[in-house]
Amino acid sequence: MTAQRDVELFLRAHFEATADRTVADGQVDAILATTVGRRQQPAWLASLRSLPMSNTARTLGRPMSAPAWVLLLILALLIAVAAVGLTVGGFRLAPAPIVNGPIVFGRFDASVDDTVIHIARPDGSDTHIFLPGANECPQFSPDGRQIAVAMKVVNVDGTDPRLLDNTVGDVTLGCSTWSPDGQRLAAEGWNENDPTDNGIYLVNASDGRDAIRLTTNGKGNNDIPGDFSPDGRQLGYLHHVSDSVATLWVVDVATGNGRQVVSTQVDSTPTWSPDGQWLLVDAGDHFLVMHPDGTDPRTLNVPASVGWLGDPQYSPDGTRILFHMALDGSDKNDIYTMRVDGTDLVQITDTPEVTEYFTDWGIDPR
Repeated sequence: MTAQRDVELFLRAHFEATADRTVADGQVDAILATTVGRRQQPAWLASLRSLPMSNTARTLGRPMSAPAWVLLLILALLIAVAAVGLTVGGFRLAPAPIVNGPIVFGRFDASVDDTVIHIARPDGSDTHIFLPGANECPQFSPDGRQIAVAMKVVNVDGTDPRLLDNTVGDVTLGCSTWSPDGQRLAAEGWNENDPTDNGIYLVNASDGRDAIRLTTNGKGNNDIPGDFSPDGRQLGYLHHVSDSVATLWVVDVATGNGRQVVSTQVDSTPTWSPDGQWLLVDAGDHFLVMHPDGTDPRTLNVPASVGWLGDPQYSPDGTRILFHMALDGSDKNDIYTMRVDGTDLVQITDTPEVTEYFTDWGIDPR
């Protein structure tokens, strides 16, 4: 029940018990003048005005005293503030805390000779196939209710898969990531016949249409979208200068102006910290962390004997990192998490016969 509805019910009950119907209209106006400054008349006011008014005064109880009216006005004011997030001198209600939700990842499946997407709780329990068949690069929507699998969008419970338009002329669209408002996807695009078309394209998350080209690779290779900044103004991405060499870039979404963040070779797409202060990317057997402008670069090591690792993702609350890793001497990797300072390593999956990758971490959608 909303706070405005609570106000309506409270006032209805009070007027029914104590008020004179011939002056109820004036009582409502007095409360509105005090609580909302007559900026607009909400729907519940119209409901109150729809109560039948009588020309005959009825005694329905003892009239309210002045102190009682003061208490009523204070109560109405507090409820109005809670209902509309009233701003007074910069005051705003604090947002609800972010709760870490499920994780998704890809697992190679020999029966389809390709990747099958799995979903699990953050501790690895209740691991199960999210979407049967071959699919790649899952990404949670900002509200945690949907997952984009390349150019397909599916509810987080695996229902209602929707194919999006995955072509822009002769350009094919592939792996994608959500804008923070959930309205757009940034998708990898390539043209087998004309590599000058290769780059990242922005499309509607609802249907894959209204494409806008965001980057131009310029090398005949691929640009692969990583993560939007929390304010949606920038996109971190992997810029391939050859089939095997890539660097970390950031592009301004409004202008399309891109820039290299660091010259170090990196291996997979970057993730943006929820507070917008850091970019995280993997480079062989360790991670690199730096500010989005490339300053204060740091090496972040994992407390294990690492063969190789990749696909880092910040948890929604920014306290942990999700990634895949193969231990030294192994050619198969599992899913792990650790704290953002490189401590408290936790193994999430244990599948020594298969390899896993394509990680992402969503919020709790409830």
